[in-house]
Amino acid sequence: MNSGFPVRYVDPVFRPPSEAESLILPVTDGCSWNQCTFCEMYTAPQKKFRARDEAETMETIRRCGERFGDSVRRVFLADGDALVLPTRRLLEVLAPKVEQAIGVDQSREMLALARANLARAGIDNADIRQGDMYALPFESDSFDVVTIHHVLHYADDPAAALAEAARVVKPGGSVLVVDFSPHDLVELKREHAHVHLGFADNQVQGWLRSAGLTPLEPIHFPGRRLMTGIWRGERELPARVTPRPAAVSAHGESR
Repeated sequence: MNSGFPVRYVDPVFRPPSEAESLILPVTDGCSWNQCTFCEMYTAPQKKFRARDEAETMETIRRCGERFGDSVRRVFLADGDALVLPTRRLLEVLAPKVEQAIGVDQSREMLALARANLARAGIDNADIRQGDMYALPFESDSFDVVTIHHVLHYADDPAAALAEAARVVKPGGSVLVVDFSPHDLVELKREHAHVHLGFADNQVQGWLRSAGLTPLEPIHFPGRRLMTGIWRGERELPARVTPRPAAVSAHGESR
């Protein structure tokens, strides 16, 4: 770790302006695509793409906890393509920085694997539930953030899945969708049971809007054959009602 700082950064490090107050936590080095003509962020030889070792990531989180305590309110996962990590791994990475994290899956086999990995990592504030994306086993207004990570392309009714996600997110919270942008790899339908060949921005943003969320500007990460999109919708806080002051007469009575 450089100069006693608990995070090992590989220079150069880029901090987006929107993440000025965030802890930059590297879970990958470089970018898996790294061919955008307008981007030179990851062209240095030391920035060749790789996912960081899980043990190093967990040790970094532990050291950050010792160094910063509860002062970190937001974590930015770096470098490029941090979301190429599987959901199970993301849950392990994020669990130490949240009060509670819950993953949902229909597959008993995947649930068993995820529980074993979480137990092995000693994570006690993350849980795994069996559930249906159209009928989540939670009360309304339960979560600050709901992430739908590479699941929507399996959905027969994506709009209904996003409406259900919006139901369980708290006012002021966000629904985050990570999935493929439109592509022509039809073999994914045949070999991997994909229902949709990616999604266009206006599709996902329309579904978010119909679910009562305010869509934000999407982000795209090109890959060698597939491009990943990130779409976010925010649930607005209820408007504050300011009581009208009573009019007072010269005799001190309300009119």
